[in-house]
Amino acid sequence: MFSFFVLADAAACAVNNDVSFSGLWCRSVSWVVRNQEGLLMLLVCAVAAIPVSIIISWILRGSINAMLTRSHREEKKISSTITKPILFAGILTGIRIGLNSVDVSEEMMDIFSDVYFLFIVLAVAWALLRVLKAVRYLLQDVAAKTENVYDDLLVSLIYPVLKCIIWVVAVLFIAENTFNFQVTSLLAGAGVAAMAIAFAAQNTIANVFGALALISDRPFGIGDMISFNGKRGSVVSIGLRSTTLRTLDGTVWSVPNKEVAEASIENISRRPNIKWAFNIDLVYGTAPEQISRAKEIVIEILLASPLTDPEKNAPAVWFSEYAESSLRLSVINWFQTTSWADFCQQREEIQLKILQRLEEEKLELAFNTQTVHLVQETK
Repeated sequence: MFSFFVLADAAACAVNNDVSFSGLWCRSVSWVVRNQEGLLMLLVCAVAAIPVSIIISWILRGSINAMLTRSHREEKKISSTITKPILFAGILTGIRIGLNSVDVSEEMMDIFSDVYFLFIVLAVAWALLRVLKAVRYLLQDVAAKTENVYDDLLVSLIYPVLKCIIWVVAVLFIAENTFNFQVTSLLAGAGVAAMAIAFAAQNTIANVFGALALISDRPFGIGDMISFNGKRGSVVSIGLRSTTLRTLDGTVWSVPNKEVAEASIENISRRPNIKWAFNIDLVYGTAPEQISRAKEIVIEILLASPLTDPEKNAPAVWFSEYAESSLRLSVINWFQTTSWADFCQQREEIQLKILQRLEEEKLELAFNTQTVHLVQETK
């Protein structure tokens, strides 16, 4: 640092047309002798800033580690990196304070002030990013304890946004205070550029806003069976750009969040039960007593199902109509489950039992038939 000011004063000699080596050396030595006390004070301030910066970083690290008490060891290491930007900023501040005791030209003081402000802003941005990263791990740890996937999505969305804001603010501060740019003009130009970028990436931005709409409304979660726009499947993941579904046949759909947010979504998993309605067709010629017996058999089998709760929703069976080829029984049952796999398994078992019992009772199932009578004309 001393050599920096010596060279600066030597440069001033060159400006005054005294460019000989002896002249430069004499001016340099003279400047050092004249500013002995000031240079000593500058050194003291720079050295004293080191322990002060370490104490400040230690306090801040302790606060961050207290928040990350239950986090992993690797996550806690992030807080230790905050020492570097704080130490860097502290030493610069000490030099800036000690510089007031040194006889330096006004032009050189302005240059150093600009450089000091530049590095201080970068150090503050560096420290904020370290803190933000530690806070992100804290929020991820909290979100992981909840079953709601939208908490994880919100954390993953907030972190890059805040990171971008920190860098934008830092650049604007440096541009206005160090390089004397007009921030208003810069913001106007950035607004035009942002409009162009937004127009070019409107689909991506629409998908991000779709993700925000899903975070706000929370119409479904991971593992839910949903149906919308002719698509039906279980939710595998929810991202910033798209939502992934897996259909019953195993096909994976990646649907843009814009389409999901604008659709009318049927959340099958959130219904309290699964309704099953079907018909049993008996042949014409079945006696009324046999129809009543068939109803008793069906109700008995439905009540025996572990997923049927007659206190909440009792099964219903009735002789509904005279169909074209059968006497029709209409059946409705409510399974007290939201699992599609359990529903399919119980539906299969019930249908097999109904078929077996009807055969034992000599009750014949009907199928679509048509009788054609041929009449031969007599001559």
